[in-house]
Amino acid sequence: MPVVQVGYIGGNKLKDTTNTLKSIGTLKQDNQNLYKENLKLKSKITELKDITNENKKLREELNLSPKEEFNLIGAEVINRDISGKIDWIKINLGSQDGLKEGLPVIVAGKNLIGFVDEVFVNQSKVKLTNHPDSSVNIVTVESGTEAIAKGEHGISIKAENIHQDAEIETGMTFITSQIGGKFPRGLSVGVVQSVATTQDGLFKEARITPLVDFNKIRFVSVIVE
Repeated sequence: MPVVQVGYIGGNKLKDTTNTLKSIGTLKQDNQNLYKENLKLKSKITELKDITNENKKLREELNLSPKEEFNLIGAEVINRDISGKIDWIKINLGSQDGLKEGLPVIVAGKNLIGFVDEVFVNQSKVKLTNHPDSSVNIVTVESGTEAIAKGEHGISIKAENIHQDAEIETGMTFITSQIGGKFPRGLSVGVVQSVATTQDGLFKEARITPLVDFNKIRFVSVIVE
């Protein structure tokens, strides 16, 4: 009789141990499933936050665009220069959307960032104002001083051909002058950061800082008329 009792007790202990192991296994599986679900939820939340931010930026661009002055087409940036210079971007509009070379590109109101340089069927390359090949006729709002804005290796913008007796100082704002007919008058190009005399002493030149951070551009507007 005692032997039977020991066996019975031992059997219960074995059964309890087996059940405990099964419970632990089930708990681990449940935790794993919860972990996966948590990752999915975090991913979804991140996705929704990104969509919300993108929609906010798009609404801001659309609300700030001077639709009453120009015929505009909104576009999204799909690629950009990753060499560190950031002197060009690509947008998701092309010839099928009516784009052509030379069209001005603006953001956040009337801030000029560049012009359409190459056009493909469904995308276009935009050359920014800090590109070495960019040249824009500009004038200061405050004094009417004229100059030519040229990009410097994707790093900055320099205002050149400023007469020695012209009124120019830090803090002044340059806008497009419409001379040459390439850009409409009044598009903001940037603010004067410094002024110096050229080495030959014949002209002044100024460093200009754009009002827009080219690294953060997500949506743009193309002036088609």
